Amino acid sequence: MELDDRLQQLERCHDWQGLADALEEAISLAAEPTAQARLHLRLARVLSGRFLQGARALKHFQDAFKLDSGLTEALSEAKTIYWELGKLPMVRRLLELQIQRAKTQAEAATLWIELGDVATDQGDLALASQAYERAVEAAGADAVEASERLRDLRVEPGDWRARVEQIRQDAEHEPPADRARSLVRAARVARRLAPDSAEDLLREAYAADPTRDDAATLYEGLLVAQARESSILQTQHGLLDAIEDPNRRAELALRFGARWGHRHKKPDLAAQFGEETLRRQPGNEAAFALLREVYGTHYGDWSRVVGLADELGSKVDGLPAAFFWANAALVAQQQLGDAERARRYYAQLARIAPEHTALMRSGVYPSVAPKVENGSGASHPPVAAALDGAGASAAVSSATNGIDHAAHPVAYGDRKKELTVLAADSLPEGEVEIRLQES
Repeated sequence: MELDDRLQQLERCHDWQGLADALEEAISLAAEPTAQARLHLRLARVLSGRFLQGARALKHFQDAFKLDSGLTEALSEAKTIYWELGKLPMVRRLLELQIQRAKTQAEAATLWIELGDVATDQGDLALASQAYERAVEAAGADAVEASERLRDLRVEPGDWRARVEQIRQDAEHEPPADRARSLVRAARVARRLAPDSAEDLLREAYAADPTRDDAATLYEGLLVAQARESSILQTQHGLLDAIEDPNRRAELALRFGARWGHRHKKPDLAAQFGEETLRRQPGNEAAFALLREVYGTHYGDWSRVVGLADELGSKVDGLPAAFFWANAALVAQQQLGDAERARRYYAQLARIAPEHTALMRSGVYPSVAPKVENGSGASHPPVAAALDGAGASAAVSSATNGIDHAAHPVAYGDRKKELTVLAADSLPEGEVEIRLQES
C-alpha cells in the first residue's frame, strides 16, 4: 500500500497512534528534505491536535521549518503552542522569524503589532516602540491599530486613568473578541503605570474571550504567580456556567483543562475539566487523550484508562465507538498485559469496524479476511479478537449461522495467512471460531 493511502486509511479510522507511528517511520525513510519536512509538519499537527501534546509537537514543527524554510505555517502553529504554554521569549523569537518571511506589508504589519505587544508584556518598551513604529510604516493608511498601540505606550503617568477609561468605553459595545483585545490593551497601560489596577482589566478581557492567547497568558500568569489558582478556577467555572450551548461549554472546558495540565502542571485540575468535557461530549477524542495522559502516563493508572474507554465506547455509536474500543483494547494489551480483556474489546471493535487499522496493527486482520457466506447466502464480516501475543494466531468469534469448514488464503504485508473457519461444537449456537495461521 502506498504511503499516502496508508496514512489516509489510518486517518479514516481515527487511529491516531497508528498514524503517529506511521509518520515517524515515514520520516526515517524519506530521502528528500522537503518530503521529510512535510511529514514532520503532519506529525506535529497530529500530536498537538489529536493528543494535545503541544510540547512534543514543537520538535517536529521545528524540524519541519529547518528542513524547508518555506513552511512558514510551522512557525505560526508552533507560536500558538508557545502562547498556550506562556513562553513569551519563544513567542517573540518566532515572531521575528515570521516577520523576516512575511509575504505582504499587511501581514508584516500584523506581526509587528504582535511583536510590540509581546515586548510590552516582557517590559522591553524600547523594542515595543520600534515594533509599533514599523507596524505603522508597513500598514500605511491602515495603521489605526498600530497607531493606537503607540499612543498606549506613550501615555504619561498622570494620564493613564483617562486613557484606560477611554479604551474601556470604546470597547463597551464591541463583539467579545474585539472587546477582549481592547481590554488587554488597557491592561497593558495599567500594568506599566498602575499595576494594582491591571487585574480587574485582565479579568474582564478574560471573561470576554477566555480563548485569547495574551489575555489567558497575562491573567492566569498573574494569579498563578500569587498562588491564587482558586481565583482562576472561580472565574473559569463562572464562565462555563454562563454557557448554555453544551458543545461550546465542552470545548471551553477542554481548553481550560489543557492549560492546567500543560502550562500550569496541575494534572488533577486538567482531569476535572477533561471529565467536564466528556460529560457533555462523550465522543470527544481529544478530551479522552488528555485524561489518558493524566490517568495513565502521569499516575500510571492504566486500568482507569481502560475503564473510561469502555464507558465511552458504550455511550456512542459508529466511528466514535470504534475509537474508544480500539483504545481500550490497545491499553489492555500493551499496558496491562491483559490478553483476555483485550480480546473482548477487539471483538467489540470488529463488530462495528471490521476493517479498523488497530486490528491489523495488533496482529488481528479482519480487513484482509473475506466475508464468509452463511447458509442463506447472506454474508457477514468476521468479528475479531485480540491475538494472545504469539505471532499470527487469533481466536475470533462471528455471529454467523450454518457455516461449513472452509479455508481461504489471504495476504497481509509480506506474509501469507490462511483463514480457517471452524464450526466447533463447543461454541455457542450461531458462532464460529476464526483462526489466522501462518503458512
